[in-house]
Amino acid sequence: MLPFLIEMPRLYQLFVAEWLKAHLPNEFFLKSLERISTGKEGVRFEIDLVLYDAKGNALCVLDTKYKRVLTQNDVNQIRTYAGVKQCYYAVLVYPESLQRHLNTFLCRVKVQSLIFSLEGDFENTGEIFMNELLRNLPLEHQQLTN
Repeated sequence: MLPFLIEMPRLYQLFVAEWLKAHLPNEFFLKSLERISTGKEGVRFEIDLVLYDAKGNALCVLDTKYKRVLTQNDVNQIRTYAGVKQCYYAVLVYPESLQRHLNTFLCRVKVQSLIFSLEGDFENTGEIFMNELLRNLPLEHQQLTN
């Protein structure tokens, strides 16, 4: 039998995306692996998840992290994604609680770490994650105007 590898970070990203797509309220929609090109010097981004309102305004960028440690590079990455999408909310999604939780504002953008646990009942852990995500959306769903 040939051995095979499962790319767990990608599988986790797909799981979170599909769960959210199936459970988000109708006034929101989610895009997975959104590719953005700035047109300047060929700089490109691939954002794991972008949450939109019904009008097509980007409300939140999410980056799934299948690991146990929050790093400065993670924070820099998700804050950059928020700037590129011109939204006020950026979330790093982890499969388990971290020693260092993130919940701060960086240049007018709320940057937060949230947990979508893979332990226990997925419906329950998914609901907890989604409720936390939606509760923290900017009240007016404003776009950055810089």
